[in-house]
Amino acid sequence: MTNQQAMKQAAKRWGKQAMIENNGHFSSPERRTAAGEEAKTARSRIKEIDREIADRLKALDWYQALTSERRELQKVASSSSSLALRYRFQVGRNTGLFFEVLGSGDTWEEAFKQADGRRM
Repeated sequence: MTNQQAMKQAAKRWGKQAMIENNGHFSSPERRTAAGEEAKTARSRIKEIDREIADRLKALDWYQALTSERRELQKVASSSSSLALRYRFQVGRNTGLFFEVLGSGDTWEEAFKQADGRRM
């Protein structure tokens, strides 16, 4: 089947959203199997190294103290950022999947004023 024939078949099945891709790189079942095994071996070794790094770092008291402090500060920063961006009133549109906020404020008037300033 040619690319043109493949595109025609795809368009027939899925309409305007149809796409095809011809990777162009020659592959074979043997090459894919070998690459899969190589990836599995590499991932296994990465996990071993990560475990060794974690074990060595757990033994360092100063590292554990800094990690604990960082974790607590991250919680504070996250909750504070969320509160700093939160408004009581929001206006926008339903895109079918999400509520797209076009304006927000402490009053409906502020929210609509901000939305009017945005391009739809």
